[in-house]
Amino acid sequence: MPVSGGVKIAFVIGGICIAIGVIMNIVTRVTAETDETSFVIDWVAEDIRSFTLPALEEKGCNYEAYVEKSKCSSTVWTYTTFGSAAVSPPTNGNCTFGFDADDKDPALEHIGYIPGAKASTYVTSSNPMWVMDSCKEIGEAFNGVATFLIISAIGGCCCGVGVITVCVAACCCCCQQNQQGQAPPAQWQQQQAQQQPYGGAQMVGQPVTQGQVVQGQLVK
Repeated sequence: MPVSGGVKIAFVIGGICIAIGVIMNIVTRVTAETDETSFVIDWVAEDIRSFTLPALEEKGCNYEAYVEKSKCSSTVWTYTTFGSAAVSPPTNGNCTFGFDADDKDPALEHIGYIPGAKASTYVTSSNPMWVMDSCKEIGEAFNGVATFLIISAIGGCCCGVGVITVCVAACCCCCQQNQQGQAPPAQWQQQQAQQQPYGGAQMVGQPVTQGQVVQGQLVK
């Protein structure tokens, strides 16, 4: 049975939506896996004993300091914020977590926090240190996760819309085929018979005009 143009268009639109949704989800998954394997920290200070940290305008943000894992317990360090006295954190006070070694940096252990201030902070250490802006790193990670979730949601919506469109088109196609295959209803047949003269018979012959009698033949 022939299918109407509207149903064909619905099938095409549904298929396109499903394809777009699948492609978007594949791209987001591949991108997420790539970001995990290529995760790089933007260190403010890296492998250095004496350095100056820029001011942090964001309220409540801190710097996180790390040293080599094997030297964490023996590291002595101080930080001095402009206009304040020097602060000497306790030795081996925060050697609890860190990062594994990679191609660029050795295994690192967290040694402490440096409070963010609206002025520069000078840091000295007996061993090389690595320092990062915790708020910046958390913000970048949050943005990455949010982007991943948004794109995944859009892809899922496209797939859902495509599936619904295809299902509706399939239902319309089935309804059209059922209607085309059914005989006319009995009421419609009765009305057609009443509209035809001679009890449903058809007159074959010359047309009859008013005031003339023409012989013809009844065909049942």
